[in-house]
Amino acid sequence: MAFKTLSLSTVNKTLPEPAYIHNPTASSITLTVTMNSELFSTLKSGASLIDRPYTLPTLLAAQSSTEYSTTSSGRGSGAVLNVTTGNVGSDLGDFVNGATGVIFGGTALGKDYQTYTPTATGSGAGFQASFQVRGTAVAQVVEGLEIINAGTGYAVGDVLTFTNSDTTTFTRTLTSGDISDVFQPTAITVKAGALGDNYKAGDWLYVTLSQTIELVEYTFPLELQIKAADLTTTTFDYILASGKTTPFQAETIKAGATTTILAIS
Repeated sequence: MAFKTLSLSTVNKTLPEPAYIHNPTASSITLTVTMNSELFSTLKSGASLIDRPYTLPTLLAAQSSTEYSTTSSGRGSGAVLNVTTGNVGSDLGDFVNGATGVIFGGTALGKDYQTYTPTATGSGAGFQASFQVRGTAVAQVVEGLEIINAGTGYAVGDVLTFTNSDTTTFTRTLTSGDISDVFQPTAITVKAGALGDNYKAGDWLYVTLSQTIELVEYTFPLELQIKAADLTTTTFDYILASGKTTPFQAETIKAGATTTILAIS
C-alpha cells in the first residue's frame, strides 16, 4: 500500500491515484468526492456523445434525428439517444467503375501493375488502389483494379495525381461516377426525459440503428462508451467520522474547510 498525507481545502484536489480516504482528525469531515468510476447516475439531458463511439457505422442514406433505445454493458438502463445521420464526405469506392476512353491524362499507358497513393487537389485523402493501364490514349483500359482504401472527402472536379515507379505521373479528374457518398452519424445526443439510470463512467451503450430502403430494413450496430462528463452526478458529499476510512476509492476530493486527510492506495 501507499500512503499520502494531504492538506485539503474548499478547492478540489486530484489524488495521484485512486485512494481510500482516512480521517486522522478528532472531528468529522465533510468531503465532496469524485469516485473511482463507481458512482451510478442518470445521463445528462442533451449530452453530446458523437465522439464516444468505438467506430462509426456507415449507413445507406442520410437520416434526420431518430430516437433509439439502448442497452448497456453495466447496470444502467432506460436511456434513449437521438441519432442524426448525414453525408460526411465522399470516398472513391466507385473509382473508374465502368469508365472508358480517356480515363487518365499523362503517361499512364504501358506502366506495370502497381499500387498507387495519389495526391489530390481537394480535401480528399486516404485513397489507395492497385491497377495497370492498357490500350491507346483514347481507348484506355484499367486492368486488375483493386481498391485498397476508398479514402474520404473527395469531390467531383478534384484532380488526382498518380506517380509511377519511374517517377512519371498521370492524372484523373474525378467525375460523379468515381465517387460514393459516405453516410455516418453526425450527431448523437441523450434525449431529454429519457436519461435512464444506474450508469457509470466506463459503461458501454449499445444501439441498433436502422434504415428502410425500398421496403428493405437494414440495421447497423453502434457502441459507445460513457465518460464521467456524460453523467448527471459525478460528485457527492460524504461525512467521514473521526478515525474512519471511506469504503470507496476517490479520484478527486475537497473539504468544507481546511483539514488534513490520509490517502491510502
